[in-house]
Amino acid sequence: MRFFKKKANPVYQTILMSLLGNNPIWTKKEIARLTEAGYQNCSTVYSCVNERAGGAAGIPWVLYRKTISKDTRKEKIDEHPLIDLIRRPNPQEGQSAFIMKTMAFYLIGGNSYLTRVGPENKPPLELYSIRPDRMKVLPGNAMNPIRGYRYTVSGNKNDFSNEEILHLKMFHPLNDWYGLSPIEVAAKEVDIAAMSREWNMKLLQNDCRPPGGIVVEGKLDDKQRELIEKRFTERMAGYKNVGRPPVLEGGIKWEPWAITPKDMDWLNSDKVNMRKICSIYNVAPELIGDAENKTYSNYQEARKALYIEAILPDMDFLRDEFNNWLSPAFGDRLYLDYDRDSIEALKEEQSALYKRAQESNFMKLNEKRAMVGLDEVPEGDVIYMPISMVPVGYSPKKEDEEKRFGFKSKNKSFWQAPERKEALWNNFVLRIKAKEKPFIPLAEEYMKEQGKRIQKALKDIYTISGLEPAGIFDLEAEAKAYQKKFIPWYADAAQRAGEAGLVVSKGDLYSLESKPRGIDFEMTPELEELLQEMVFNSGTTVNETMIDIILRDIKRANTEGWTVEELAQLINHQVDDFMPWRSRLWSRTEGVKIENWGQLEGYKKAEFVEKKGWLSAFAPDTRETHMAADAQYSENPIPLEEAFIIGGESLQYPGDPAGSAENVCNCLCSTYPEVMELQGG
Repeated sequence: MRFFKKKANPVYQTILMSLLGNNPIWTKKEIARLTEAGYQNCSTVYSCVNERAGGAAGIPWVLYRKTISKDTRKEKIDEHPLIDLIRRPNPQEGQSAFIMKTMAFYLIGGNSYLTRVGPENKPPLELYSIRPDRMKVLPGNAMNPIRGYRYTVSGNKNDFSNEEILHLKMFHPLNDWYGLSPIEVAAKEVDIAAMSREWNMKLLQNDCRPPGGIVVEGKLDDKQRELIEKRFTERMAGYKNVGRPPVLEGGIKWEPWAITPKDMDWLNSDKVNMRKICSIYNVAPELIGDAENKTYSNYQEARKALYIEAILPDMDFLRDEFNNWLSPAFGDRLYLDYDRDSIEALKEEQSALYKRAQESNFMKLNEKRAMVGLDEVPEGDVIYMPISMVPVGYSPKKEDEEKRFGFKSKNKSFWQAPERKEALWNNFVLRIKAKEKPFIPLAEEYMKEQGKRIQKALKDIYTISGLEPAGIFDLEAEAKAYQKKFIPWYADAAQRAGEAGLVVSKGDLYSLESKPRGIDFEMTPELEELLQEMVFNSGTTVNETMIDIILRDIKRANTEGWTVEELAQLINHQVDDFMPWRSRLWSRTEGVKIENWGQLEGYKKAEFVEKKGWLSAFAPDTRETHMAADAQYSENPIPLEEAFIIGGESLQYPGDPAGSAENVCNCLCSTYPEVMELQGG
């Protein structure tokens, strides 16, 4: 029998021949110096490293067991010594602190070292992150280029085998042993930042102008010169002596020198330098204090980009290295991963993925579920198409519909078929989004006007002591102002929702582009009165939140001894900060409320419609109680006048203001009328 032997790598053989003996390979630049110059003394580097390392540290880890069959999804394991080790790597550190340190070393020096501790030939019991400046590579031979690692502290040396150390390193095109530190790449920018800081300090010490010249008649000896310079430094230099006039005598004159605007433009140079360092670390400047580009939308997009372009690649790298070095010690087929779905900044991306899967009508149901990371379901290998997608002029026969939709009972409600429910919900969401567009600018305009009213009321207040929210905020007046501002929007939304209810009652989908033919929904005086009351109550509800905010601010102002002007400034800032997300929350909640209310009124005007069902949202974060209601009321539709029981609360429709915030806010559920299966198309 012929045995195959491992051959020496000719590349490493050449590299190792150039080295003398088996001495440790030292880095070209000391990591300690890079750390001191960059991380400790450059605020931009410090912030960039903490943004990336802190982001990675906050992501939970999960453990899976790979299945043998390719057709079966991996099994999630909630309890296992490996996941316990990740959550508590050692007695001194938890998961966040351990990952933070590991990634910070990696981002500062380009290298990070982990070691595992435990009985020989058994799974490790502890993990430690080691200071990179104390760790050196021990070269081996051409077959095993790295013989091990040497840890040196206070002259004491400890050697580790190659298997005991996980060496995380960035790519370095000119170094075979160590990674390239980002600070080394940004060295010039870091030096410029340090010099700029010293320059700024000198300017501040001299009242932002050079000291000028001391003119003396005659000639001075060294002692006289030193004495005069010392006196001027003590009496005129530094921020404490700003504006202090000098007293001169004996022919001494002070001639100040001018400083050019270009010399004073260090703020712009600092900004440019900061952005260069941020680009090296792939961190958006607005995340670390660049106020010039820091708007709400920019900040949100920058936060998302930080995760997609920097933190997630870091996590992918760390995950792969863990699964190569750590997971096999605990058994076969174990796979560590991080929970991407838990990252708040990427929720919008996740929603977009669900939407793409939902709109991919050419895919099977199980293919859609796999696309978003969900398990397969029985009988999911079918393709569901929207109800409206039929050839032009096609009129299906009864047996065709039975074959397509999979049911035969003519007593089955038309909208209970899964693909029809999905098509109906998609149509509902399109209507909600169409209503949100005009609502958001109205909401922002209303909040700006409200802020002005609060500021005006505060001008008449002389002291915060004893101040109550009612003294600067009239809830009833604000509700009436809300009613006046928004009633045209509500009236239009209710009219269209009523039309949609009539259209749906005929087994069709409402078109946003054109008014449906033969559909005449009238807003009667009774409905208009109910609508006015609903809008006033909505204004009261949304402004009760503002009262809570003002009360909290007044308590803080009283505790900390603020002035009225400081309180006014705080409230003004909070109105600006809350405006974007509050306007979106209002638009979603009010849009769903008015759409479902008007739709239900449309059902009531439709002939032969006597019952309604609950349609839960086709979204991953749908409430459990709402999904349960969908199943319950699909089997047992209720009369139009009867209330759904959702989580112990009575709701006439999704978004009903009679429900609590837990049942109403950000809900995207709808209803459907019980329309019996149509015969012959």
